Amino acid sequence: MREKRIIYADASIFDVFTIPLILGDSSKALTDPNTIVITQTTAKKYFGNENPLGKSLKLKERKTDYKITGLVEDCPASSHFQFDMIASLVSIQSSDDDSWMGHCYFTYIVLRDDVLLSKLEAKFPDFINRHYGPKFMSEIGMSYEKYLKDENHYYGYYLQPLLDIHLNVSILDNLPGNGNINYIYIFSAIALLILLIACINFMNLSTARFTQRSKEVGVRKVLGSSQKQLILQFLCESILFSLIALVLALLIVEISLPAFSSLAGRELQINYFGNTYILLAFSGFALVVGILAGSYPAFFLSSFKPVQTIKGTLEKMQGGHLHFRQTLVVLQFTITTFILIGTFIINSQLRYVRNKDLGFNKEHIVVIHRANVIRSQGDTEFHRKNMEKLQR
Repeated sequence: MREKRIIYADASIFDVFTIPLILGDSSKALTDPNTIVITQTTAKKYFGNENPLGKSLKLKERKTDYKITGLVEDCPASSHFQFDMIASLVSIQSSDDDSWMGHCYFTYIVLRDDVLLSKLEAKFPDFINRHYGPKFMSEIGMSYEKYLKDENHYYGYYLQPLLDIHLNVSILDNLPGNGNINYIYIFSAIALLILLIACINFMNLSTARFTQRSKEVGVRKVLGSSQKQLILQFLCESILFSLIALVLALLIVEISLPAFSSLAGRELQINYFGNTYILLAFSGFALVVGILAGSYPAFFLSSFKPVQTIKGTLEKMQGGHLHFRQTLVVLQFTITTFILIGTFIINSQLRYVRNKDLGFNKEHIVVIHRANVIRSQGDTEFHRKNMEKLQR
């Protein structure tokens, strides 16, 4: 069985990253050659419910048995790197290669809180000249300083915060599975525009019902309610509607997330209760939306005068707010038109990409992975037949 998610790491991976072991000792799990740590799913696949510690897995490409020294939880879908197995780096022959011309491994470091990144990076050029310069001269035949004089040449080190990697498309030679921050900006802008449309719609509906609530406002003012109390009441109603909408939205997201993950080709997860900041952010956002959507109706409805509401002469007050409501309606339809035009353009572009004649039938293309294995097997078979001919 071919396993695609095998990574090689040294024993310090458990000190740098949060990968708690269920079974085994993190300080010794990957110190010896030909040792491996596997996830729970991998252990169940090969050993069922048995304890996998001490058992072995044979990696065919390495032609070596790897002793299982640790069991970890399955790697989260949101992790920086994905794995089903972590093999000891010292198992690879090139792991002890101290050549400064090699760039085969990803290196992660944990800095103390009092370390200034700018001061540390300022030491890198001298560090490179001391260690990399002599090796560069011996292998390339050119001094490192002369090489850098060409503006098209550059070599150096810099610090990249781990949290900034996933959505940074400018980082080259990175681990697969990264996203694009530009897509986040685009979809966030669309979401905010749709939310703005909903807020405007709430304002218009609330103010359109002013004749029904005018008598309520008049009675409350006659009984002693102040304008501030009425404003607070209407804002609380708006915030309550916003919180109810938030709960319904989260339920819809949770129900539709598996189908959307299948459509997007990514395993999407939202850990609501595992991260306090997410709950606080959602609650704060609902509060802001409630205040924004309910502010104008609250001030508008609370401005009614008790005498006018009771006598039924409130219809004359509508003209003072008519222009503002019309502006809201125009803004709402403008945003809707903008979103619809963008949707039609994107849809036409996707249709063009799907139906464009590429000059070949893409359904009749065969992709052979690991063709080198087929070649090695073919070479072995060819060698065996030639030996049979020689023996005859």
